[in-house]
Amino acid sequence: MGKYLKLARRVDSNAPSSNSTRRVAEEDSGGRGQQAGDRGATKATKATKAPPPATAGDRDISDQRQLTRVLTLQEALSEINRLGSGPAKNAELYRRGELSEDKAVEYVTCAILSRRKVSFEQWRTHAPTVRAALAHPIGCDCEVCL
Repeated sequence: MGKYLKLARRVDSNAPSSNSTRRVAEEDSGGRGQQAGDRGATKATKATKAPPPATAGDRDISDQRQLTRVLTLQEALSEINRLGSGPAKNAELYRRGELSEDKAVEYVTCAILSRRKVSFEQWRTHAPTVRAALAHPIGCDCEVCL
């Protein structure tokens, strides 16, 4: 029978305190005075250990990806239709022809993200929704606008 099974049976049958568990672990380690946690780890144990904390120099690209909730059309329209807001002012400049469509999408998207106190880094993720909101007719009675 393996050492782990012997230890598990002793623990189950005796229900010892934490000090006696340490003593049992020391006895099973061959009397060398090592605690169970001090022994060399097996390959399986090493494979399941958590990696050491990452430092600034060795970040993986996957660590930087974050899940971002994309704006809905209704949210973008409500921001654009809020009088006096930054998104509304930029949308008005676009409708008057003072901004190109690409610049308007960028400015309106960043204004919405600013209002929501979100970083501008991923503004392109929200751009298709804002583009659709800018193309949406003003004052319509569709399900989205209600």
